[in-house]
Amino acid sequence: MGSFERRIPSPGGRTLQGRGVLAPLEWRMIAERLQLSPRELQVVQSVFDDKKEYAAALDLGISEHTFHTYLERLYRKLGVHSRCELIVRIFAEYRAMRDSRARMSAGEGAAGRATAARATGRTRGGA
Repeated sequence: MGSFERRIPSPGGRTLQGRGVLAPLEWRMIAERLQLSPRELQVVQSVFDDKKEYAAALDLGISEHTFHTYLERLYRKLGVHSRCELIVRIFAEYRAMRDSRARMSAGEGAAGRATAARATGRTRGGA
């Protein structure tokens, strides 16, 4: 299995892959929504980078066993059973987060228009 790619224009015209498919702010927001610790987020990002346990553990300065334990606990915490399901879960959370922000923006726009209409006396059914 290779690392995951998102084929969108990016600075320098390169393809984003691995943890690069999400911006650092998006990673932090997902971690907050899923209540992931900083270390758990690093483990998830290692999965996105398609690192094997040995390489990921080495990068994080922990043992393979500890990495494996983090991964198993993440599976339980997020209700998944494999690396593939973990990636799907993260993307599902990203999409929910994005959709939620879009709804909030649309709602704020409607609320803002309603407030402006009331302030100017221009409401539906009004003069």
